[in-house]
Amino acid sequence: MARIAMIEWNPELITEVTINHGRLTVFHVSVLPNLRSLDLAHNQLASIAGCGLERCMQLEHVNLSHNLLANPTELSLFLYVVFVVVVIDSQRVRLT
Repeated sequence: MARIAMIEWNPELITEVTINHGRLTVFHVSVLPNLRSLDLAHNQLASIAGCGLERCMQLEHVNLSHNLLANPTELSLFLYVVFVVVVIDSQRVRLT
């Protein structure tokens, strides 16, 4: 009987995450340093504080539309990461 080698979990290889309509209330992405695209639209996220976005220096696109985000001061973390497009509540914001 042949053995199949298990592939190691390597979060550094992940560049895109899409979880829509998942009823997410929290997320954490600091272990995904090469993340380029994050789409968490249509969930139940009330906060992005402490989610690790500040460690994802490769991010180009973030979609957090249709969530429960209510604290605009949390969005200041986007000032420290160079994004191409950020979508929050169906409004596109370009940061370059």
